[in-house]
Amino acid sequence: MQGNITDLKKAIVLGADSNYMDKVETTVKSVCSHNRDIRFYIFNSDFPTEWFQLMNKRLSVLNSEIVNIKITDDTISHFHLPTPHLSSAAYLRYFIPNFVFEKKVLYLDSDIIVTSSLTALFDIDLDGYPLGAVPDIPTTDEEFNSGVLLIDTDMWRDENISRQLFELTIAHHEHVYGDQGIFNILFKDRWKHLGLTYNLQVGQDAHRHYLGDFGWYGLFDGIPNIIHYTTENKPWKHFRFNRFREIWWFYYGLNWNDILLDSYVLQEQFENLISPISQHVSIFTNTGDIESIAYLLEKLPDVQFHIVAPTYFSPNVIELQRYSNCYIYPCADPKMKRDIIDKTDVYLDINYGPAMDQVLQEMVRQGKKIYSFDSTNHFSNGESTIFTVGEVDELIRKIEEGGDRNASKSDCSWS
Repeated sequence: MQGNITDLKKAIVLGADSNYMDKVETTVKSVCSHNRDIRFYIFNSDFPTEWFQLMNKRLSVLNSEIVNIKITDDTISHFHLPTPHLSSAAYLRYFIPNFVFEKKVLYLDSDIIVTSSLTALFDIDLDGYPLGAVPDIPTTDEEFNSGVLLIDTDMWRDENISRQLFELTIAHHEHVYGDQGIFNILFKDRWKHLGLTYNLQVGQDAHRHYLGDFGWYGLFDGIPNIIHYTTENKPWKHFRFNRFREIWWFYYGLNWNDILLDSYVLQEQFENLISPISQHVSIFTNTGDIESIAYLLEKLPDVQFHIVAPTYFSPNVIELQRYSNCYIYPCADPKMKRDIIDKTDVYLDINYGPAMDQVLQEMVRQGKKIYSFDSTNHFSNGESTIFTVGEVDELIRKIEEGGDRNASKSDCSWS
C-alpha cells in the first residue's frame, strides 16, 4: 500500500497469527454488519493467501477490502508475555505507521465485537494527541487499555513512534504488562480519553464479582459500541463467565450472505441461528448432584438447560456439555443470575443439597413454573409441582406441554 490515500475508506488494523484466523474473521464480520467503506489491514506472519482472496471477494460488495500485511521480523517473538492467553502478535501494532498511510487508523484486538457504526468514533478529534484510547477500567483510570486505539499515523511517523516502542520494549518487556505496559510508558499523559462504550472489558466480569466489586456492572448500562472479551475468559471457551457471550457467537455464526445483503437476520440474535429452542429451563445449585439430569437432557433436545452455580462445577456436571442443549455457568455473578432468571420458562428444583433461597424466592415472585422431585423439593408452601423420581417421564411431558404452548404463541405472532 503506497503513500497518499485519497479515498474515503476508514482504516482498521488487526494483528494476529493464523491460530486466531476465525476470531479475526468474527471481528471483521461484526464491523461489516454495521459499516461500509472499510479498508482492513491484517498484520500477520502466517495467514494463507486464499483467506484474503475469499475475504476480498466478499468485502467488495461493501466497497471494502482487506490487505495482507506480512511481518517477517521475528524480534517480537522474543518479547516476554505476562500471561499465557496473550500472543506475541500483540506487538504487531508497533508496525502500523510503516504500512498504513491513512491519517487516522483504528486498531482493534481480535477478541472484539463491534455492535454499531464506527463513524462517530472516527469523527472524534484527537486534539493533537498521538492516540485516543479508553481507560483500563476497572484496573485503573490513569492508564489505557491497548485493545482499541484510535491512532494519528502522521504523528506516529513524525515522532518515529515505532522505533521508540521497540527500544522501550527491549529495555522493559520483562517487567511490564506486555505491549500495553510499553504503550503507557511512552504515551503517559499524551492520550485522548475515549468513552467506555468504545472498549468495555467484559472479560473482567468474573474477576470483579470474585473481588466483591458490586458496582462494576453499574459503570455501563446496555450494549456498548465495542465489546472487548479481555482476560482468559473468552466467549469461545466452554465455561460461561461474561456478559455478551451470545453476541460473539452470533457474529461467529453469521452467514456472509446475510451481511452482504443486509438481511433481516442482522437484527436477530444468536438463538435465531441455531435449532429452535422451545423453552429455557434453569437449575441453580450448590452441588453437582442433580437428579435425572442426563435423562432430561437427552429426552428434551429442544429445551435449553441452564445450570448455574456460585462455585466451579464438579466433573460430572462439566461432562454434561456433551449435550448441545446444556449450558453451564460456574461462579455466576449477579448480572448473569438475573439474566438467566428473567429468561427462565421452567425452574427445575431437582438438585440435592442446600437451597439457594434468594433464587427460589425470585422464581416464585416472577410466577415461573416450578417442578420438583419429592426427594429434592426445597419448597414448603406448595409453590412447586412435585413428582416422584419414578414419574420423570410425566415431568418431561409437562415441560413439553409448555413448549407446545410457547410454539403456538410464536406461530400466531408471525401470522
